[in-house]
Formats: sequence, C-alpha cells, structure tokens
Amino acid sequence: MRLLAANPGDLDALIRAGELTLKLDDATAASGFFARAERIDPRNARVKAGQGTLLVQSGRPGEALRRFAEAESFRGDVRRFVADRGLAYDLIGEQERAQRDYRVALKDGPVDETIRRYALSLGISGRRDEALSQLDPLLRRSDRAAWRARAFILAMTGDAAGAERIATSMMPGGLAQGLQPFFQRLPQLGAVDRAFAVHFGEVRGSAQRMMDARLAPPMPALQPEPGQPVVMASTIKPPVPVATDKSDRRNRKKDKKDKRRGLETVRLATATTTPPVPLPAPPAYVGPPGQHRSRAGIAGTARGGPGDTGPDRGRAGDVIPRARQATAGCHGFCPAGNDNGLARSTSRPGADARSRPTDA
Repeated sequence: MRLLAANPGDLDALIRAGELTLKLDDATAASGFFARAERIDPRNARVKAGQGTLLVQSGRPGEALRRFAEAESFRGDVRRFVADRGLAYDLIGEQERAQRDYRVALKDGPVDETIRRYALSLGISGRRDEALSQLDPLLRRSDRAAWRARAFILAMTGDAAGAERIATSMMPGGLAQGLQPFFQRLPQLGAVDRAFAVHFGEVRGSAQRMMDARLAPPMPALQPEPGQPVVMASTIKPPVPVATDKSDRRNRKKDKKDKRRGLETVRLATATTTPPVPLPAPPAYVGPPGQHRSRAGIAGTARGGPGDTGPDRGRAGDVIPRARQATAGCHGFCPAGNDNGLARSTSRPGADARSRPTDA
C-alpha cells in the first residue's frame, strides 16, 4: 500500500495487492486492484489468473475458466492458478480434468488445501478409498478441515452414519443433528450439485449457475495423462484344447498342490503383515473462553437445514463453509471462537458475486 501511495500506477504492486487481499478474503478490494491493473495492462496473465481465482471463489466457475484460459494464452505460469482451475472444473462436473490439475499442483509439493480439494473431487467421483487415503496424513495431524472433508466423502459414498459421528464430535450439543438431512441427500445429487454442496453448501441449482456454466470455454478431448498407466483393451484368448483322461488327472493333482502352496503363502503373508494404524478420534469442539450460547441462539440456528431457502437460511445455512472461506483458513465444522457453533454463512458476497470484477 505504501508503494501504491507513492505510485498509483505501479502494475506489480497492484497485482500483488489483489493477490494478497484475495488471501485475506476481501473480494471487493481484490476486484478493485485487478480492475486497475487490467486498465494498465489488459494482456497481463497474472491479472487474468487473479480474476479467475476471484470468480471461482464467488461460485462462478464458467466465467473463471475463461479468465484462466486467457491467462494461459498470455503465457502465464499455469502452476500459479492450476489448483483454482481444478476447483472450477469440479464445479462444472469435469472431475477428471479437475483431478489432473490437482495432481499438477501437488507436484511442486503438498499443499493442504489442494489435497483436501483433490480428495473431495475423488469423493464426488465415487472413488472413496483413494479419497480417504489422500486425507490420511492430514487426519493424523488433527486437521479440522480434513475431518470435515472426510465427513463429506463418507456421506457422498453412502455412509451418512460415519459422517454424522464426525460432525457430532466437532460441533457442540445436538447441533450436528441439523446436518443429517444434508448428509442423507448428498449421495442422491449429481456431480455438479455435489461439488457446490461440499464447497458452498448449496444443494439446489439456480438460473445464475446455469447461465454461468454456459460461459465455460470449449474443452478439447482429454488425452492420456503423462506418467499415468494406460489401461489396454483386453484380448480374446484362444480356446484351450481339451486334455486326455491321463493328462487331465495329472493336471488336477498339480492344481491341488499349487492351491495348497498358494494358501500357505497367503497365510504367511497375512501373519507377517502389520495391521494399519487406526486413525485418531475427530477433534472435539472447544468453545471460546468466557462465552456461552444462549438458548435463543441455539434454537435460531437449529431451525431448517442446509437446503432451506426461506428467511432462516442465513442461520440454518451456516452449516457448510464456502470454498473462499476455506482459502481464508476457517475449515472446521465448528472452529473455536465462533459462538454459534457452526462454520460460517454460505450466503454469497454482495456486489462482487454477481458482477464482473470492477474497480472498487
């Protein structure tokens, strides 16, 4: 800000200010900085990438993908925005493209938020075991956001009871019961609705979402991913000739011996394999010191569910945090210091969520 005070036209300072205010969850200020930078250099790749990140965090993946495509065409470093582009792909139902982007992003080193997004994307695709294995190191560090992602993955793959147990541990009192309808509905949703549900808490489509999806640029057919195994088509085996009686008896005796040896090998391997280390318990809710919830506050929050659209949505919809809030660092079902016992509102930001990034 000192650099901009001395020189309001400093392009690098404007871009850096936009990127930092995005990390501080100030979408309005970031929009203004990027708009000023775009007027100075309309073909700047970092500006386009920053606008794409701003748009995808506002729940507008189609338009965000256009910005990312412009950034790539202006020879921008894809690694700077590939994790956010992956989220945009997830939100339009392109899970395979999203997972490829997450793998590219993770080549530079593990990033907790990218790992969580990758695991959720695998869960949306129904690949439960792979999704949970991605989260395993974070769960053993008692990462609240990873436990929340695990609950969503369990619910998406049909284990609503397991998801409820995690929510019960991480939320105060009986407030986790409000999530039961949400967990039970997740497996019934399509891929796009699942992505919006776990990242934004929205289980119903909207006209705005459909309009934004039409803005996504054309996508070429996916090619084989470098470094990934290629599954070859199975070939038809030629018929095996029928054996004679003597050779048939010899073969049966040999098969029995082979089966005995194989069984002994399996028993030995089972005996020598160490059992997996069980996961720790989910982190328990810890309320802020010196603060107590009022009965009225609890009752107001408990009304309705995540899918409510009535006047109580601002309270009942607090169950699932936005993806942009995950970027800002509030990941748990119930972080300490939040006296309503829930994560944050899922209501869209005001001016920045329904308009193009403009000067603030």
